[in-house]
Amino acid sequence: MKIITLNVNGIRSGQRKGLYAWILRQQADVICLQETKAHMEQLDTEVLSPGGFYAYFNSAAKRGYSGVAMYTRRRPDRVLSRLGWP
Repeated sequence: MKIITLNVNGIRSGQRKGLYAWILRQQADVICLQETKAHMEQLDTEVLSPGGFYAYFNSAAKRGYSGVAMYTRRRPDRVLSRLGWP
């Protein structure tokens, strides 16, 4: 299993710089992105569903801050978006 994690410092900026072509060349099973700085409704199809990956996003409440994304080749049994304590 190949897992990649990357701080993209803005997912839309990464997209303009060829991030998704790079992702597809890596042949990874799981890709985790930090500092996406975007909400799902701001993203296009290439970002939401790149090359057969399942996509999961968790954005900060304030636009333009933080945020993470995870792409997986296989659909996970479940995805937790919170740590589970108050």
